[in-house]
Amino acid sequence: MTLDGWQVDVIYPWWPRATVVLDYLFTPRYSYLSNATAIDIQRLDGPIKCGFSPSGKHLMMMGSGGALIYSRKE
Repeated sequence: MTLDGWQVDVIYPWWPRATVVLDYLFTPRYSYLSNATAIDIQRLDGPIKCGFSPSGKHLMMMGSGGALIYSRKE
């Protein structure tokens, strides 16, 4: 989780296919995954590992098919 409230989770709604979801926790009456966004990871296979950089500005996802990095300005 980032200091400003973003959280990333790996879930398996269609086992064994993983889905990475990005969720913002600092919302009134937060409910788990109610406003989450699924990130397209079709080219990543196998076990998925993900996390934020120490600054919280970059999100990295890794699987047996490679890696994806997303960045933000703010």
